[in-house]
Amino acid sequence: MREKTRMMRHSHFMVPVMALLIGGGHAVGGGFVLVTEREGTMVAKISTTTDQIIGRATIGNVPSEMAVDRLRRWVYVSAHLDHKLVVLNADTLAAADVVIPGLGKLPIGVAITPDYRRVLVTTRGTDGVISSDDRLDVVELDTSAWPPTGSLVSSIPTGLHPIKVCIDHDGRYAVVAVRNEPAILIVDLQTYAIVGQAENLPSDAEPEGCDAHPSDPLIYVTLHGPISTIEVVDLVTLSVSRHVPIVHTPPARPSMGVFTPDGTRFYVSGQTVNKVFLFETSDPYNPVQNMSVQLPVGQQPHDIVYLPDGRAYVANTNNQQPFGSLAVIHNYMASPTSSGPILTGLAGPLNFANFAWNALGDLNCDGVVNFDDINPFVVALSDPAAYQAAYPSCNIMNGDCNGDGFVDFDDINPFVALLSG
Repeated sequence: MREKTRMMRHSHFMVPVMALLIGGGHAVGGGFVLVTEREGTMVAKISTTTDQIIGRATIGNVPSEMAVDRLRRWVYVSAHLDHKLVVLNADTLAAADVVIPGLGKLPIGVAITPDYRRVLVTTRGTDGVISSDDRLDVVELDTSAWPPTGSLVSSIPTGLHPIKVCIDHDGRYAVVAVRNEPAILIVDLQTYAIVGQAENLPSDAEPEGCDAHPSDPLIYVTLHGPISTIEVVDLVTLSVSRHVPIVHTPPARPSMGVFTPDGTRFYVSGQTVNKVFLFETSDPYNPVQNMSVQLPVGQQPHDIVYLPDGRAYVANTNNQQPFGSLAVIHNYMASPTSSGPILTGLAGPLNFANFAWNALGDLNCDGVVNFDDINPFVVALSDPAAYQAAYPSCNIMNGDCNGDGFVDFDDINPFVALLSG
């Protein structure tokens, strides 16, 4: 397993005597998620405490995918039919266009590098139709002021209809799912060269979804075509190492799959069968389908987002209909069940941005920053794997108290400040 370089840069440290500085502790703010409403113009903000919509922001026509800058709490959203990228302040819901000269038309997929300096956007090039002009655009961000601006630094031809892009946890490689070509491309983000691709995909493979493992050099790609497989993309060998079928009759036709925060499970949305399937990924190179889990959800499920209370939301997009909904998965790390629908007024919910875990300093995820968070913080600094094992429903990035994208020695003083209130 690779070292979790995004989470930790120092493995040896001494913790100050923080107990002497502790005040009474304080409750952390309630979490929320954002979801694009693809059949309209909005992004909705949903309280994960009440499961209610608590705000909306106007983005543009057909808001599709999002990528999150967690340092600034900015979200980059593709406004598909308006041919633009929009930046959204997750807390205030202020939105503004990101000026990017030369950005391709009809942007869909969006991903951001771990240093938050570049966004990758799948587009239909300059002609705005599915053609050989389709490409992955790489945009360098200037975040010195609001709204940020962007400069196009590379455009990488992909073949027909690139739909989704995922970046590995180290930020070295991106994987692009090119639905109509079909192709799965591995892009070196230092050289912008295509350094690997899937071999011998069937013509109706339809690569559609992808997700990066949280710690290992792997990205899973879901094939939406009748073959309905998970393709395990190994970023050491720069190749597809396994083709894992999703067992179901009729074919599951998956749209998306998402790893749980600890990487030991992978839930997959079966878009045309309205179910969610589970793969056990304690050995992520060899995912195994849990045949006892086939969770009924809503119409045409897509993205999945995990919450700190053991639940997950599923976006039931209900393609090309005015409204979709969310389903709820309960106990996603144990014996999962599903319920719903909820929020049936959402206009085609498609893609989530997760702010449910972002409670800085709350390392034991009890909703309060206090003395009880000290030991978990020490473990997060010294042994990230042990922390995740001890607190599987928590996000280790709650320890990133200085907001630099790492959990390390530099977070100690900000953590003490949080404890002091």
